[in-house]
Amino acid sequence: MNRDNTSQYKLACVGYGAMGSAIVDMLLSSKFIAPDYLYVADPHTERLSKLAEQGVHTASSLSEFALDEIDALLLAIKPQGFESFFKDFAKAIQDKLIISIAAGKSIASIQGALKQDAKVARVMPNLLASIAEAASVIAYATSVSDEEKSFIEGIFSATGSATVIDESKMDAASVLNGCSPAFFASIIDGFTVKAVQLGIPAKTARLLLLQTMQGTAELLLSSGVHPKEFCEKVCSPAGTTIEGVEVINHNVAVIEEIVAASYRRSKELAQTGE
Repeated sequence: MNRDNTSQYKLACVGYGAMGSAIVDMLLSSKFIAPDYLYVADPHTERLSKLAEQGVHTASSLSEFALDEIDALLLAIKPQGFESFFKDFAKAIQDKLIISIAAGKSIASIQGALKQDAKVARVMPNLLASIAEAASVIAYATSVSDEEKSFIEGIFSATGSATVIDESKMDAASVLNGCSPAFFASIIDGFTVKAVQLGIPAKTARLLLLQTMQGTAELLLSSGVHPKEFCEKVCSPAGTTIEGVEVINHNVAVIEEIVAASYRRSKELAQTGE
């Protein structure tokens, strides 16, 4: 893959919503894929005008592209749309490299809609891909080659980090990276509400919280310190921090239930598709 250090694969992204656009836009800005090697299909064609101006192939439907030109497909559509999509395109794409970012859709279920040995990667990224800070997890079918794996990991490394895991752990991992940004944002919002009640302007509170959260994450990443150990360093005996930490410790079951609820829903999606 040496076309000016860009990928030699031609990639079609089906769906240009929040997640699809985050990935495609970062692929372009990172120059991992050249614009003329990218194809984007979305029924909301008004979203695609800027891509077309950059030289990306755009259309309202995958059917408008010459599929024999395309090597891989990134399925950035909702799980509920898979059945109708495969009904229309399964035969035409069964030999392509398929990259799915749909929650709850297993590799086996996608192969069942295509063919038993279809080349499928199941990926869970998150919206932090839009700033190249996503933490994506990837699982592969055995039919995916090492070269194809390198291509896929290149895509998601361009949007942040890419970690390969066993598919049996995907539902749990997807809660950690796929759902947790919303959990963290909810925590910030809750802190902000209380800060306003204490007389701090909301904008100031959010700035303090966001900078502190970012700094904490960077310190934990760079130092390798266990979160519990770090927490103990911040706390002083009979101090203000330990008072709040004790409240968290007494309500840790709530945090566990947040993770459990999203995990249950992921399993439901895998079983019912709804």
